Amino acid sequence: QITIKNALLIGLIQVCALIPGVSRSGSTIIAGRLCNLNRHDSAKFSFLLGMPIILGASLLHIKDFIEHMREPYFYLGIIISCCSGLIAIRFFMNFVKNYGFLIFAIYRAILAVLMLFVM
Repeated sequence: QITIKNALLIGLIQVCALIPGVSRSGSTIIAGRLCNLNRHDSAKFSFLLGMPIILGASLLHIKDFIEHMREPYFYLGIIISCCSGLIAIRFFMNFVKNYGFLIFAIYRAILAVLMLFVM
């Protein structure tokens, strides 16, 4: 359902997240909606776009990863963070399916205005 043109546009919009205060997922979800994706597909594509970024950030810290591999709580931390992340994504996807993005849009708009005054 996502064309190459739409995928490139959404990916380019993701670059806006380099600006402090801009939400990566928020900007990609909005771009997906502007490309006529439904709420669920827009959110799902946004999460999928986050995977390479998370992998890249992890590779930047591979030295720290290797240093802590001998610590027993390291693996517990990985398991807990993975489980809590999956629970949060599931909650968000169900929330979006039932209620939409309005509350998040209001939150981001208020935060953006506050950032203008702080910076």
